Amino acid sequence: MQPACHCSLPIFHYNWTYNFLYGIQTMSQVTIYLDSELENRVKAAAKARGISVSRCIAELIREKTDNGWPQEIREMAGSWGSFPSAEEIRAGQGSNATREPL
Repeated sequence: MQPACHCSLPIFHYNWTYNFLYGIQTMSQVTIYLDSELENRVKAAAKARGISVSRCIAELIREKTDNGWPQEIREMAGSWGSFPSAEEIRAGQGSNATREPL
């Protein structure tokens, strides 16, 4: 089955299956369609990192769909020992202006 694409660019696809040794978790097989420019960019990114194209794509998807804070940010929690509270920061500011009623 061909994708509903109305472009004149050549289309390439990759099929991949991952078998993780951590818990022997088998990942599903997915077919994606890439134009030649994107295919070259993914291949170059994978080569630069020394990983396969399918692993590169999986890591990009994982990174873009992660809803949590990056590990580097989580490790920073509590590292600013004497950071002032919101009340301390606002203490020197005056009160808010009175708003007009709607």
